[in-house]
Amino acid sequence: MYMKKIYIQKDSYSKRNIPEFLNYLENLLKFSFIITNSFNEAEIIIFKNFSQSNYKNYIKNINKSYYCYIYEPLSDKNYINYIKKLKNYEKINIITYSLSNIKIIKNYITDNRLILFLPMNYLTLNKINNNKCLDIGILYRDNDYNNKIFNKSIIDINKIHTLNCYGKDKDIFFSKLKIFINLHKSIKSKILETFRIYDLIMHKVIIISQKCIYSDEDPISKYIIFEDDNNLYNKSYENIYGEKIFDFLIINEKNIYDLLIYY
Repeated sequence: MYMKKIYIQKDSYSKRNIPEFLNYLENLLKFSFIITNSFNEAEIIIFKNFSQSNYKNYIKNINKSYYCYIYEPLSDKNYINYIKKLKNYEKINIITYSLSNIKIIKNYITDNRLILFLPMNYLTLNKINNNKCLDIGILYRDNDYNNKIFNKSIIDINKIHTLNCYGKDKDIFFSKLKIFINLHKSIKSKILETFRIYDLIMHKVIIISQKCIYSDEDPISKYIIFEDDNNLYNKSYENIYGEKIFDFLIINEKNIYDLLIYY
């Protein structure tokens, strides 16, 4: 099989997930890749959020195939400029981590380019054994929005564990966690945070989340309990001490691959 040379811009995709990412593309596009560190030698270029430097490279290399990985929440209108720029370049295909993003993208782009759904960490089936010894965790940002929705005093008084690590340390944290409270970053960013949701599900963590836009259209939503802002902690407490168990958290590799969607 002919192998195409592929160049992946630094930070376009989590380094530990590149093998799974390439395997996904190979199965989808029906040819194999070999990674090159040379932009000029590559036949396929993957870069992150569309920028002026990407634009210049595209103009100079019209014979290459391009894939733009968008990993910002497009519900935040500050990021819509990425899509508005991309709209003019039909040969640049799009990859994103969120079905909500895809819905927004299709409001602006209606041509025949590829739009691929592949969340960060989605294909990584972690081998860490779950040892559930931490009750409740949260990713808390010390900003006005998070403090209004979920006052920091609640975290301190109830000894809720805060997520402040990455990579393997984050995997270990999730493997110990029973329940995770999912807060949005800001009032402008209310799409489902699949960056971490898939990792949490793979570690069999019960997720209590703020409500999200387009969540009804995302198949992963059935693994999440959406709750009103003023009841997030009460719902978490209820699930810990009410000993509720969700059968749908028994998830395996087949379930994960079945959720992959190609547009």
